[in-house]
Parts: sequence; C-alpha cells; structure tokens
Amino acid sequence: MDLQKIEDRILFHSPYVKKVKVIMRDNYPFATIYPNFEALKEANIINIESEIRWYGIELYNMEVDDSKKIRGYEIIAEITVVLDEPDDEVYRVLKLYVSTLTQEKISLYSHIELDLGLDSLDYVELFIFVEKSFGVEIDE
Repeated sequence: MDLQKIEDRILFHSPYVKKVKVIMRDNYPFATIYPNFEALKEANIINIESEIRWYGIELYNMEVDDSKKIRGYEIIAEITVVLDEPDDEVYRVLKLYVSTLTQEKISLYSHIELDLGLDSLDYVELFIFVEKSFGVEIDE
C-alpha cells in the first residue's frame, strides 16, 4: 500500500489539513493530522475535529476499498514556540474559568477543542463568561 498516495489524497480533499502522516496500525492506515489553523480561522470554522474528519478522512474513505480506508486518526496541534505563561490577571481569570469546564491540563497554547475537549455548549458558556467579566462580546 502506498501511504504517500493516501497522504496526497487527504491533502487534496481538505484545505484544512496542513500536514498528514499515514502509518499502518493493526493492518490499516492510521493518520496523524496537523490542521491548517489559518485556513480554519479564515473560514470561521469552530468545530475543527468534525470538519477535518469529513474533508480529511471521510471523503478519502468514500473513494477507496475497505483495505485502504483510514480506520483511525488523531489531530495534533503543532507547537513550535514555548514561552512562560503571562503574568496577567486576565489570563489567570480565564485559565481558572476554563479549568471548571475541563479536566485537561491547561497551558498558554491549549486549543479549546483539540487539547481541552470543549464542545459548542462550553464555547457558549465561555463567551458569556468573557462578556460578563470583561465587557467584550465574542462572535463565533
């Protein structure tokens, strides 16, 4: 099986996938996907996992036979720069509030969906919290 061809097809189907690496796992292709956050932001896409699953995985799976279908994947946010957390009251307040919504470890670079597992209801709660606490209205 040509894993490079699978990677190329996934990239062809989705402008929201920046990079993809396909390996064999349990005799089936498994994809590690790095999102194109700039394209997702420009398209105002909030549900990254759903968008990448459809355009990056499902469209590819519809065009191949069962033995070549991707049976598993993971989405990984690349972090290239590591800095200390800011000494900022707004950051501390937001981090404390987000910690009430998730059990995951929160860092300056945590993505609210991919790393923290927040869903659309959590987004609404967070947006309301920010608006009430800081007077800033956040549009989806």
